[in-house]
Amino acid sequence: KPGCFDKNTKIATKDGLKSISKISAGTILENGEKVTASFKIASNNDMYNFNNMIISGTHKVLHDIKGWVFIKDHPESIKIENYCEPYIYCISTESKRININNYKFLDWDDIEPIDIIKLKNLDYLHTHSSLSDIHKYLESGIDGNSLIELENGKEIYLKNIQVNDILRGGERVLATVEIDTKNIAYIRKYFFNDSQIIGAPNLHICDVDLGNFNTLNKFGKIIQGPEKLYHLITNSGFFMVNNIRLRDYNSAIENILDVRDKLYALS
Repeated sequence: KPGCFDKNTKIATKDGLKSISKISAGTILENGEKVTASFKIASNNDMYNFNNMIISGTHKVLHDIKGWVFIKDHPESIKIENYCEPYIYCISTESKRININNYKFLDWDDIEPIDIIKLKNLDYLHTHSSLSDIHKYLESGIDGNSLIELENGKEIYLKNIQVNDILRGGERVLATVEIDTKNIAYIRKYFFNDSQIIGAPNLHICDVDLGNFNTLNKFGKIIQGPEKLYHLITNSGFFMVNNIRLRDYNSAIENILDVRDKLYALS
C-alpha cells in the first residue's frame, strides 16, 4: 500500500463522471453502490499508464487469465518517469471493488476472495455476510472533532489534519481518510481511564498503559454519531488521539488478518 490513482481519474457516479480527487465518502456511484471512504495520499509511488489511466504500481486490477495482479505486473502497463503530482487518491466501496472504464480494481482495503473466507472463518463476519458488511461491522474511524497534537505543540481537530503534517511523536501523515457513517452498525463513545474516543466499531489501541487490543468486543456507549468520521495513515503506523496511542487506519483489517496468519503459520 498505498494503491492509488491520479487526481484526474474519472469515475462514473449517479451524477455523471467525476475526478477521483472530487469524490467524497458517501458519494453514490453509477451502479448504485456507495463510496464508504475516500483517501488523499502523499505521492511517493511508482506510477504507470494503464490504458490511459494513471495508477500506482501497487494497485491490483483483475486480469482475464491471471486474476488479481499488480498494475506494475500487467502487460499493458507502462511506467511513468518523473511523476510530479504531490498527491494521489483512492476510495473504498461497499463491494470492495472499483469499476473504471470496464476494468475492475480492488479498493483501498485490498480484499481478495481468500480474505473474505478468513474473516468469516474467524467469526468477524457471518457466513452469509455480504461484502458491504465489512464496512458495516469492521469499519474504523474517529470523530473529526478529536484533538491531535502537532510536533510544534499546537492542537487541531482530526478533520483538519493535512497530508504531510508532522504529529506529536514525530509521525508524518501519509494519508488522510474520510469515512461515511450512514451504514455503519453503530458509533460508540469508548471510555479509557480518564480519556474517551468517539468512533466506529473497529479501533485498534496500542498504548503503554491501556494495552494492545481492538474495540470490537469492548463495551461503549452507543451514540448518535456524526455523518463523517476521519482517520490517518502515518509512516509509523501509529498516532495519538486524546492522549491514547492508536494504530492507524490500515490496521482495521490488516491487523486482524496478519495476526491470524502468523498464528496459523505456527500451528
